[in-house]
This record gives sequence, structure tokens and C-alpha cells, in this order.
Amino acid sequence: MDASTNVVVSNNTVYNVQGDGIVVTDGLQQQITNNVVHDTHLDGGSSAGIWSEDSYEATIADNEVYDVKFHTGDYDAEAFDTDRCDIGAIFEYNYSHENDGGFLLTIEYSADTIVRYNISQNDGTSTQGNPRSFLMNNTAGGLQVYDNDIYPNPNTNSPVGLIADSSLSYTNYPQPFFENNLVFNQNPSGVCNINTQGANPWYVSNNDIYGYGSQQCSYGIAISGNPDFTSPPAGSGRTGAITAYTLSAGSPAFCQGTRGTPIQSNGGYDFAGTSLPASGPIDAGALEKGAGIC
Repeated sequence: MDASTNVVVSNNTVYNVQGDGIVVTDGLQQQITNNVVHDTHLDGGSSAGIWSEDSYEATIADNEVYDVKFHTGDYDAEAFDTDRCDIGAIFEYNYSHENDGGFLLTIEYSADTIVRYNISQNDGTSTQGNPRSFLMNNTAGGLQVYDNDIYPNPNTNSPVGLIADSSLSYTNYPQPFFENNLVFNQNPSGVCNINTQGANPWYVSNNDIYGYGSQQCSYGIAISGNPDFTSPPAGSGRTGAITAYTLSAGSPAFCQGTRGTPIQSNGGYDFAGTSLPASGPIDAGALEKGAGIC
């Protein structure tokens, strides 16, 4: 069967459904953009908010996904998923919040996924299951995670893992990397769990991973201190998220983002639509102060 082409799923509101919110399978360069998805996964099975499967170069952008909750068991319940043989999916400029399973799930044989300029708030912090922001299930080959803002729920009593299962194989695919991200965690028992040694290590550089204490977070961090977001957490709506996660004047993230050798193209603009400088340093995180400050 040939892949579907020219598929666009845009400007929808999807809520109160038993399983997945939006899923496109067997597609070529499909666009899933500007949707609002919430209160899905009501049957508690294996489903997520928005995902792509067995497709090539899907773009999942400018969406808001929230309140995907565990109901029966602790399966999935992520905002986003790149699933079985999904190659080259791009998740960018999305606002994700209060999703029990975390921000993103990757499934076996997915590869070359790009995750950039997203804001994840209070994701993966349910007391059920294995609290985490990202769950790498079977492969992380070619994964690029950069310039995202991640704000785990400060009120959970469970340790929050940043990335789960990051030691899994990516044989014959490029090394995954985690770079220029801002993470503000107020739960001191949280763990990072990014594999940087031994088999299948990740490239980890130039992040501000704040509040996890000394547990597995001392490697590859070039930015230190509170990233100093303006007023998190935000409510629903992308406009409020932009206000809450704009960097305050004294943030250590200004001009600290690199254009590391794995990042060949960064999409050209940030979460708010601000153009990124064409050369030189950028700000770490999802929101750029603008060209000329560095």
C-alpha cells in the first residue's frame, strides 16, 4: 500500500474520547498543526494525545495537548508519540501540560525524530506508573531534543524521571542528543536518567537541568542556576505559556545556546514565532529574546 500524501489535520478541537486524540498512519510528510486535544485516553488503554505511525517526515506543530490521564492501568497517556517505523517526525512549537504519561513516547523502529522549541509543563508526574517526561521505548536512534522548556509538577510526591529507558539501542542510527534545554524541577528526589556512558550513550551538552540535585545530572551541563522563567506554571492557552516561560532579565540561559555540530537546522524561529539569529549564539530554551542581545 502506498503512503498517503498531502494529509493535513489542522485547527481542530478534540476532547472526551476513549482512545487517541489525533493519529495519522502510513503517511508522507503529513501536517498535524494548530489543534487542541484534551481529556483523551478515557478507556485507559494504550493511547496518546497526538501521534504518527509508520510514516515519513510528519510535522506535529503548534498544538496544545493536556489532561491525557491514566484511567485503568498506567499505559501510555503521553501528549505525543512517534510510533512503529515512524521516520523523521518533527515535534515543534507545541504546548503540553498535565499529561500523566509524559511529553513524548518513542516506539520501536522509530528514528531520526526531532523535538524542538516545545513547552512541557507538569507532564509525567502522576503517582501511577513510572513518572517521566520522556519514555524511550526500544529505540532512540537519531533523536534530537533541543531548545525545549520542561517544568515538572512541583507538588508530586513521586520522583520524576527526565528521560526513561535512554540506554536502549540505536544501532545503525546516529547518536541521540539532548542540548540547549531548560529544565526546572522543584522535586529534589527527581532523577535525570540520561545515558551518557557505556553502551549507546547520548550526547548531552549545554543544558540547564535545575533542581534535580546531584542525581545523575552532573554531566554535560554548561549552564548553571535557576533558568528564571517569568511566572510558571501557566494555564491553558499558548499565549499564557509564552508569558509564563519568557526568561526574566537575569536568566543564565541568555546567549548560552550553542549551534552544536549535531544541529544542522533549527527551524528558524522559536515557540512564540520570534526569528532566531542567523549566526552566533542563541538563547537556550523554547523562547528566544531576539537577535542582537548576544
